[in-house]
Amino acid sequence: MSFSIQEVAELLKQAKENKKPYVFFTGAGCSISAGVPSATGLIKEIRQQFRIQVNKIDHEQDRYNYGKYMSALDKDERRRLLKPHIIENKKINWAHIALACLMKEEYIQRVLTFNFDSI
Repeated sequence: MSFSIQEVAELLKQAKENKKPYVFFTGAGCSISAGVPSATGLIKEIRQQFRIQVNKIDHEQDRYNYGKYMSALDKDERRRLLKPHIIENKKINWAHIALACLMKEEYIQRVLTFNFDSI
């Protein structure tokens, strides 16, 4: 089922009036457009920066297994990998601004994300 922009606006308005604001779920789209790599992008970085740690992973079989690649790194290696993306280069984008405005005006109650960044 899909809705037009006008219908989404009306649904948000109704939810606010009924004091039942929506909860938004976000994923990689918000983060990628803010400069944070996808899981696949991070796997590529892991393979470049930590070749020895991941040399036993079968890349053909596990090329999209983010958990397997991340678990091959220790805590400090994971921090070193993620630090440039989530601490040093935080960039908000229009999606973040729009969601913040909707929250401020009480059209949405909260935003839940599957992303690891803190934006």
